[in-house]
Amino acid sequence: LGLSQVDSSAALASDSFGMMLYLMVLMAIPVKAAAAAEGARGLASSSVKGAKPEVTSKSLLFSLTAASLSCFLGDSIANWLCMPAWSLAFISLVAPLVGLGTASVLSLLPKQSEAKPNPTVTQDEVFAGSFRLGSVLMLFFFATIGAKANFADMLHASPGIFCLLAVIIAIHLGLSMLLGRLLRVPLRVILIASNANVGGPATACAMAATKGWHDLLQPALLVGSFGYAVGSVIGLAVSQVLKLM
Repeated sequence: LGLSQVDSSAALASDSFGMMLYLMVLMAIPVKAAAAAEGARGLASSSVKGAKPEVTSKSLLFSLTAASLSCFLGDSIANWLCMPAWSLAFISLVAPLVGLGTASVLSLLPKQSEAKPNPTVTQDEVFAGSFRLGSVLMLFFFATIGAKANFADMLHASPGIFCLLAVIIAIHLGLSMLLGRLLRVPLRVILIASNANVGGPATACAMAATKGWHDLLQPALLVGSFGYAVGSVIGLAVSQVLKLM
């Protein structure tokens, strides 16, 4: 778009500060206990079937390795298809396959205490502790976003950007709540969908993880990635039209 460094810094600061405030608003919206517990029912029922896998150094190493491989493959596919905005979507699609493949390969290897293969190894055992590890890494992600935001540029150079952003987000939240209620969409789904469309897949996944709505992690990632792809194209198209006016 040919923006100056000051305007770019102001836009980035406005986006970071606005998203921080909006995330606080979404987190503060109360959700009924029955609805909040809905996302954890699947995990609770599965945990009753057997003991919780032990977190080991190997499971954490497998988690980091599988995550790195998924990011590499997803990003490579997106660049190969000339669709870089869809990289997170491809990563989310590749990750289950990488996890399943890793567990399948490890099931063919003999245990240290046995001389025969172990066909009963599961993904929960291989990647034990991966969820907690991912939650920690998300905190570093948020800290990085906050550290690079220059709020002085936002206040002095382009305060109008923040005001425009506040109006857009307010209209978005109002319409989302209204239409969601009319269509009888669960409130927790509305909040995660709104977060995914405003903040992107990372903040939506972080919110779903914090709230314990684990069944909404994958949808949040896909919806946020789809929003990146569609929003980037529409935003660039609008900017070109405005340049001609």
